[in-house]
Amino acid sequence: MPVGKKYFGCRFITMLRITHSKNAAGAAKYFDEGLQRADYFATNEHTLGEWGGKAAARLGLAGEVQKEDFVALCHNRKPDGSKLNPRNSDRRKVGYDFTFSVPKSASVAYAVTGDERIRQAFEKSVEETMREIEGNMRTQVGQGKDKQHAVTGEMLWASFTHRTSRPVDGIPDPHLHRHCFAINTTWNEQAERFQAGEFGNIKQMASYYEAAFESRMAMQMRQLGYPIERRGLSWEIQGIEDQTLKKFSRRTAMIENAAAKEQAKNGSLSARQKEKLGALTRARKLVGQSWEKLRQIWRSWLSGDEAKAIARAGAREVAVEKKKGISAGEAVGRAQLHLFQRKSVVKDYLLKAEALKRGYGDILPEDVRQAVDQGGFHQREVNGHNLLTTREAVEEEVQLLACVREGRGREFPLNAGYTPKAEYLNEEQRAAIKHALTDTNHVTIIAGGAGTGKTTLMKEVRDGIEARGKKFIGFAPSAAASRGVMREEGFDKADTLAQLLHNPKMQEQCRDSVIWVDEAGLVGVKDMNKLFAIAKQQKARLLLTGDSRQHSSVAAGDALRILEQEAGIPVARVRKIQRQNRNLSYKMAVGMAAEGKADAALLKLDRMGDVVEIADGSQRLERLVGDYAASAADGKSALIVSPTHIEGRNVTDALRQRLKRDGQLAEEERTFLQLKNTSWTEEHKTDPYHYRAGNQALALEFHQNAEGHRKGERWQVEQNDLPQLHSIAARGAKGERQQIDLQQAERFTVYRQQELPLAAGDRIRVTKGGKTREGTRVNNGDIFTVTGFTRAGHIKLHTGRTLDKEFGHLTHGYVTTSHSSQGKTVDHVFIAQSSQSVPASSQQQFYVSISRGRERARIYTDDKRALERAVTRDDQRMTAREVAEVEHRDKIVAEQARVKQQQLQSSK
Repeated sequence: MPVGKKYFGCRFITMLRITHSKNAAGAAKYFDEGLQRADYFATNEHTLGEWGGKAAARLGLAGEVQKEDFVALCHNRKPDGSKLNPRNSDRRKVGYDFTFSVPKSASVAYAVTGDERIRQAFEKSVEETMREIEGNMRTQVGQGKDKQHAVTGEMLWASFTHRTSRPVDGIPDPHLHRHCFAINTTWNEQAERFQAGEFGNIKQMASYYEAAFESRMAMQMRQLGYPIERRGLSWEIQGIEDQTLKKFSRRTAMIENAAAKEQAKNGSLSARQKEKLGALTRARKLVGQSWEKLRQIWRSWLSGDEAKAIARAGAREVAVEKKKGISAGEAVGRAQLHLFQRKSVVKDYLLKAEALKRGYGDILPEDVRQAVDQGGFHQREVNGHNLLTTREAVEEEVQLLACVREGRGREFPLNAGYTPKAEYLNEEQRAAIKHALTDTNHVTIIAGGAGTGKTTLMKEVRDGIEARGKKFIGFAPSAAASRGVMREEGFDKADTLAQLLHNPKMQEQCRDSVIWVDEAGLVGVKDMNKLFAIAKQQKARLLLTGDSRQHSSVAAGDALRILEQEAGIPVARVRKIQRQNRNLSYKMAVGMAAEGKADAALLKLDRMGDVVEIADGSQRLERLVGDYAASAADGKSALIVSPTHIEGRNVTDALRQRLKRDGQLAEEERTFLQLKNTSWTEEHKTDPYHYRAGNQALALEFHQNAEGHRKGERWQVEQNDLPQLHSIAARGAKGERQQIDLQQAERFTVYRQQELPLAAGDRIRVTKGGKTREGTRVNNGDIFTVTGFTRAGHIKLHTGRTLDKEFGHLTHGYVTTSHSSQGKTVDHVFIAQSSQSVPASSQQQFYVSISRGRERARIYTDDKRALERAVTRDDQRMTAREVAEVEHRDKIVAEQARVKQQQLQSSK
């Protein structure tokens, strides 16, 4: 599986790839054709492999790899012919191929200059990283409930260095890489035997190991005299520009061209599908060109200036004088800002990986480990991983709880004598209304599952509050929920929570009112604390409704869940499902999902015939869009949900083709600017090197006034300039050039500029609020139908309004993600959830996705078993306080054990 990525051109190149070998025969064939064969050129010479790892030494394997030893190990035999691991199952994994690659500029420098020190530095960096990986090797000990994965610290691998990629038109590109094929075995000291290794933790930590390798290689190159510069979150040799590297990336370009053709025919491709496409485009291995002949050919591809640049880069024989770089502490600090913006708790290897990426050429893994240990983080070990949180995250959660507890019993009931008007309300709804109107706490919470009628009961709560002359103002995290759903349900002045948090005038309007926040489970801890501060300042009551079992906030912290579980205030709960009353079997499935029984819910839907398993992607998409079209023809409202954007694009492409065939979408298309939010964190936006990640077409748009800039301004990022410390070069709408101050990053958003094909009849969704050419407002999440185009090329909408052709904040409106679907209700929901979407699948995602419909939810997948495993994974996050409290308890237990040991020794 590809695990780490470096952006080059329009393709991500992995510096470390881990793939598993499924059977012994395949592994033996791979030895001949993939490992031992010396690159893809000339001669029939062979690459000499080397044994590595403590387990290799234990078996007496050292030096050159002999084929008979390698094949024996793949067949679960020691070199002496005896059995290696106890189990000899045909289904066992034979081993894992760890493939390390250098950045393209290092490959080019090595090929053009012939500097063998580069290869030596590379092999040393790989060896050190494999030794670090070996230290994390584990195996299973115990059975059943006692099963654990214990650290063994021993591995066995065979390493082979290759210098080229597969040929294009008979000539390969320079590609210095090393295969370390790890046999699936380790030494269990306790049982005194070899047995299968547990590679799960290692694969999870692959992003860290990639960064560790890159940091070692960058430092080695710098010490050899090669100047290093960061490009995005990787590095290259300074002076060797992207245009030069493209000449030596023909294999990459060929795969991308093939991918573009495949995508045009069958929709977007995942990384794994591109990987398979790479295998299909492999050229036959050729003979006839020597390494020296290839070097002559490669040098002929260079212009005079390019050749000089490469020669200058490697001309120095002593270490380059190091300019002041980033320290390990500073790198950890930047990584902390990046990760903890959206998480209260992170795994330590993720923090270390992000820190290393910010200091290539300046810091090493041991520097970062020390900085993390000295960083003042709270720590807790869970399932073999060390979890970290910060003092600030803990304090924010403590503040959240303190604010709610401080307001307990300090208010008067809002309207204790109110009697609901609606006769159809059930007992839970009536109890929730009574709770809201009689509660004497400053913060009131009503928790309700999907489709339980929370919005319906809130209308009665509003009427009860307004009957006593008090203002009632509603908010929600998204524009679709607030300005869309809530306003449609009669809450005319509902707005986004962001407006309340950042608009002083709106805050004043909430004076002495009741502030209602719906979908409160999507609010992070920081924003909830800001909300509490505003309510206190404006002397307003707070009423929170939501479901902490659905999706959590994008920002750090699950505020609603923390309040429900720990604030010590009563919570009214509404559990009885109303939405699926037209289909009781479907209602049962949703109820199971609401209780966390995703496997039972999936089985129920399957027995209803609503889990469609089709292995072929084209046929599966055709079935989905056919069912969707049939629902629309029956007059049913319908929604297509996909957990990932890539699968959503595939569905969109298939649906648009179907609409064209049916004559509902015009054949003629026009291409428009599409601005795709990069979702960069604030730390990413302030890092000038992050804007140099290949040939990205980036744009900045100010969403707030800033010094020298006004809200709405858009700037195109210049790609070729070396970044300055706190600014980047950009061009404005009139072509003017300016340095953009990155210290104002919180006031702008970074977008990737893409192309969006549109035709008359297309359904489009607004992705950021703005205005039509006539001046009317459009909100994030609004859906429109394209009716045509003006002579000037602007987009005509079914409302009679037009959007400017440069508006940019648009996407096709046929498919939504699970996260964006939360709060929506339709008759039929269709869920595209193949293996492509496994990384984004969870209990929470599944529950939200299937609960959108009134009458039906139907899932389309390529693998029911894989889907069941994916949707039963609990995505609930640990709180910062949970980490800190366990760490505190562990320290107390350790101290008590130490004292007891001292007392025992003293008594002797």
